[in-house]
Amino acid sequence: MEKQICQSCGITLTEENKGLNADKSQNEEYCHYCFNYGEFTEPKMTLDLQIKKLSEMAISNFNLSEDEALTMAKKTLPKLKRWQH
Repeated sequence: MEKQICQSCGITLTEENKGLNADKSQNEEYCHYCFNYGEFTEPKMTLDLQIKKLSEMAISNFNLSEDEALTMAKKTLPKLKRWQH
């Protein structure tokens, strides 16, 4: 079974970190960091800001270099549902 990832930030979705819809049911596409109670937690977030945020998290959490983290974020995030236009 393929793992589900948040369609905004790319983290692995688990039963514990899924966002909530307006009716408080679990959202199957977004984590609670990005989406809760039927709305994005940061509605003014842009793809560029999300790339910066994800790369900073990857540097601190996974010991990646800045170049590695930026490359990963730029490769992953534009493919996610929230950033499709």
